[in-house]
Amino acid sequence: MKLFQLIAVILISGLLGCQKQQNEIVITGQILGEIPDEVFLALPVNGVFYLGFNEPVKVDSSGHFMVKTVIDQPAFAGLLIFRIFNGNFIIEPGENYEIILNLNEKENNFTVNCQSKKGQALYHSLPNPAHVQFEAYKYLDLPSATEIKKEIETARQKDISAFNALYEQGEISEAYMDLVKTDREVYYLAMLAELAKRKWSDDMRMNNGAFTDDIKDMWRDAVLTVPVSDKKILQSKWNTNFLDNYLQYKEYTDESYDRLKSGEMRDQGLYHTYKMEIAKNYLTAEVLEFYYAAYLYIECLQKKYEKELVSLFEDFKRNFPESEYSEYLVPMVEPIVEFHDKAELPFEESIKFLADYENINTLNECFEYFKGKKVYVDVWATWCGPCKAEFKHNAELKKLLKSKNVEVLYISIDREEYEQQWKDMIKFYKLDGYHLKANEKLKTDLREVLGKNGSLAIPHYILINEGGQIFKKNAKRPSQLEELGKQINEKNLN
Repeated sequence: MKLFQLIAVILISGLLGCQKQQNEIVITGQILGEIPDEVFLALPVNGVFYLGFNEPVKVDSSGHFMVKTVIDQPAFAGLLIFRIFNGNFIIEPGENYEIILNLNEKENNFTVNCQSKKGQALYHSLPNPAHVQFEAYKYLDLPSATEIKKEIETARQKDISAFNALYEQGEISEAYMDLVKTDREVYYLAMLAELAKRKWSDDMRMNNGAFTDDIKDMWRDAVLTVPVSDKKILQSKWNTNFLDNYLQYKEYTDESYDRLKSGEMRDQGLYHTYKMEIAKNYLTAEVLEFYYAAYLYIECLQKKYEKELVSLFEDFKRNFPESEYSEYLVPMVEPIVEFHDKAELPFEESIKFLADYENINTLNECFEYFKGKKVYVDVWATWCGPCKAEFKHNAELKKLLKSKNVEVLYISIDREEYEQQWKDMIKFYKLDGYHLKANEKLKTDLREVLGKNGSLAIPHYILINEGGQIFKKNAKRPSQLEELGKQINEKNLN
């Protein structure tokens, strides 16, 4: 059963005449600027928030959308437009929320109109890193654990004081205030733990395994201040950040800890199983159900297509057969199953590998294979998410290149140990055209010719003319098909 009912709205004004159920909330929204076909909304599952557990919401031609759901306690919600925006807000039973997202603006572009409007604006003004480590590392240069804890506590108190002021003015409810307190506590505890872990890692490298008492105590206090069985951890939007650090603390401080074991398990294709065994040892059933699901989601999202994740999903279903999280995991796991089915098939004739590609050391050597032909070059790697995201435009790209008599060459910069993964992904994404995997000399040449300050950002696209020369060092992406077509039509390429 779907978590919430999704309704496309044409006449938002009609909403005011609708009779609401008890504890029902209504979220209406308007997108200003370039209007997407849909947005994604993450609402709490049993009071637990995780941005990955979202569902699409249709947006009408005027930029409006509407969602109804029922909740029994205040919780976080999230609005997401992939690669463009994500924002969080707090919802309470029985309330209405009007969201305005102005995509024409880079800052102050997200407004939530509701009874707690000032609280929403204050929360949205707080740092919203993808992971707490990005904020935590601002404190790395502090000289001691005592100084770190002092600065972190000062930051937490500053946040809470700002919300307390709104509470005393009657701008936010007591329940809203309690949720914010929980969220800020989990956020800053996760930050402390992240700093302790980083300090521990530095000690491991520089002091041959030393783990100083003050850092160990800081890590312990950070992850044990709130009992991991306390469901309020799950109510914070920083729940996975906290739980990751708790489990790493337990792993690294266990007397039987072997820092080489995780690498050995990875080599055996059992690294995720190893991590889940640790989680099973230390998390209560309710917390484990969420953490297991969130872990599977984020690992599937990496699109490494690890077969082990399929087995772990089956294990998740056996352990939690009635879990509401499963519906969010099925569409993440299905492509992995498809990937391995396709990996068993032979290469199609439309997929070709350059002869003796292992010994091609420069781009000029590579282009010798295509003298007299125009070539569109895609530099990518199996671990590169944006590279793989571009592959969904391959059908349209193929039509364009064929109409312009342009060949396509895919150059992978994967390491040697990922050769099988490279070939399997070529099959899975049906990358018709020519292929080679760059050796170290060719990677160096790529960085020198295409890179900046010794580094190469991928995906990277090039257009080569019939003389075997680079015509466009920074060609447009497959997702920019119209602009790419214009580049191909330019006189010097033809």
